This record gives sequence, structure tokens and C-alpha cells, in this order.
Amino acid sequence: PDGRALLTSGTNGVCRWPIARSADHSELRLGPPAILEPTRGQLVNYFELSRDGQWMVAATEKTFLGFDPEKSVEAIRADARIQPGQRPHLSPDGRLAASDAGSKAARIQIWNPRTGLLLTNLPARQVQDAAFSPDGRWLACAAGDATTFWRTEDWSPRHRIPHALDASAHHRVAFSPDGRVAAL
Repeated sequence: PDGRALLTSGTNGVCRWPIARSADHSELRLGPPAILEPTRGQLVNYFELSRDGQWMVAATEKTFLGFDPEKSVEAIRADARIQPGQRPHLSPDGRLAASDAGSKAARIQIWNPRTGLLLTNLPARQVQDAAFSPDGRWLACAAGDATTFWRTEDWSPRHRIPHALDASAHHRVAFSPDGRVAAL
């Protein structure tokens, strides 16, 4: 978030590549990379960083890991009921995470990445993307048939925008910085 590093993931975990600029800004130096310790030696397919940079969720083949990327050498492992390997979606403050439970499960799992505990399951078929609003009050879930907006206070569905069923379509969702507009 502060622009001082680039984060990447792969077969050895999540790497932080420091970014340095020359005094006159004519040169940009990247690296050397440092592996974030909680992910060392693990294949990390996806990760997401909270808006303030103080919490991260990394998806490995076996579980999700939640940790402070600046301080942690250990991570919180997600509850065994939370399906691993899918892309996590993290609330701006890093206190909520959403992840697809898999194509056969027809739900999106909501969990606390700071404790690893499953909070609830929301019905959603063929989840393709999800995003929390900048204030964390809404979760928009783009699925194969519709995008649904859930109120995070009580997980009630508030708006549903149907999509045409098109097997080749991949639906995405994003909020404007002020959270007043969502793009589908």
C-alpha cells in the first residue's frame, strides 16, 4: 500500500521485492526478494493484502494462511471446513475473508482470517469474483447467474443483479474508492 515493495507469489511462497528509486527518480531498483516467512516453501497460488497492509491471506494447496506481513513468522491456519486453493477476498481492515467453496458446493465461505474460524456460508453458484466495499459494509459476489450484494453486518442479501447465462463470460466486480458505485 505504501509503494515501497512489490509482492509476488509462487512455488516458494509470497515474496516482497523492495522498490528503491534513485535521488533524481531516473532509476528504479527492484529486489532482492525476501520470502514472507509464514509462506516459506509453500506453493501460494493467490494472496490478498488488506488495504492498510497490516494483514494478508495466502491460499496454499492445503489451507489459507492469515498473518501480519510485517511482523509474523507464524500464521493462523484456516478452519478445516474452509475449502483451500481458491482466491481469497479480504475486507479492507483484514477482519473478514470470503472464498469460493468450490464449484460443487454452491456457496461462498465467510471467515475470520485473524482466528481462522468459519463465520457463515452464503449461497452462491459458480462464484467468479467477489469484493468488499471500501468501508467493509458490503460484499459483492459475482457468480455465474447474478451478482449479489450482501450486507456484512448480518449477511442479508440486499441487491441482486441477474446476468445472462453465458458459459464463456467471466464476471468481475469492483467498488469505486468511495464505495458508492460498483462496476460489474
